[in-house]
Amino acid sequence: MGTSALWSTLAAAGLSAVCSAGLQLRFNGAYFHRAGSFVTATDSYDKLNVPGQGEVRYDIAPPDYQVSVHLRATSGAGPGYLGTSNYSQFIKTFPGNGAFNWSLGASSFATMIFDDFVLTGPGNGIAAPLRLVFTGSMSGGSSSSDATAIVSVQIVFRVNGTSGGGTKSIQYQGLNITGGETGVLTGFSGSGVISAPPIFLPTNTPFPLEVQLQSSASTSMYYAFSGNASANTDFIHTLKFPTDRPVFDLPPGYTINSAQARIVNNFYSPPCPSDLNMDLLVDDADFVIFLGQYNILDCADTAMYPGCPADFNTDHFVDDGDFVIFLAAYNELICD
Repeated sequence: MGTSALWSTLAAAGLSAVCSAGLQLRFNGAYFHRAGSFVTATDSYDKLNVPGQGEVRYDIAPPDYQVSVHLRATSGAGPGYLGTSNYSQFIKTFPGNGAFNWSLGASSFATMIFDDFVLTGPGNGIAAPLRLVFTGSMSGGSSSSDATAIVSVQIVFRVNGTSGGGTKSIQYQGLNITGGETGVLTGFSGSGVISAPPIFLPTNTPFPLEVQLQSSASTSMYYAFSGNASANTDFIHTLKFPTDRPVFDLPPGYTINSAQARIVNNFYSPPCPSDLNMDLLVDDADFVIFLGQYNILDCADTAMYPGCPADFNTDHFVDDGDFVIFLAAYNELICD
């Protein structure tokens, strides 16, 4: 649906002027490299009310340094989508040279806030669950019990003042793997639609919706030992409203609209699928992302970007058919 058609539909529902603070976006990331109580390196970024993605990296390796260290924090946000991704790895091939705890960590956060959701229908309100699509992966490992890797992810949503969400974490310590999960992430296997418990929604009056996504990856070891560990969370393009079903599970006689969230008659219309970094433009930055997936080809390949977003024609391959679709959007530049 084009922008003008979207706004015409909302205006017909009497909703075109209910926005006050408007859509709010925020995404940030940070990493640290710590030797005992001394932080040897740190960096961060914080983006507010601009769609797109950000990233910070830290990489050191022999011969300039005694060990290999790799850190990355990536996050992004746009209308109807959030993403976070982190990586932490160290490799120390020799024992000795320090009696202190050596630790690395990367974390990222993204949030979107809307204040113009309106439920249209009879009565004072109803309770209904919110649906979100969530796809991604968490992985890690360590060479022995002397090294630890931890990955975690958290989703938080607030609908009309009611909070909910869930967490999932995994710790790797040699062959010992432990973890836990709560809320909407209980049983999360890597992809699918998650559904929040029913939340009371008032009728015929604007209510706010906020969704947050946060993930982290950390590794640590006592520096006197040798070993390696890695931790990876990849949810960079993967928390969003569904496009193949209604956003809220509503009974007959009710519907929901939000201009800020691009939701018309309870269905989400993404800005444009070819905007792979969600900055509302289809440009060279998106071409680089597309090319990476095009070179992998098969969506089932473990190296493929989570969710295979460049498979625009949904045939499970990123090939010439998808390139034709991408090229048309690239020539238009600005997302509808």
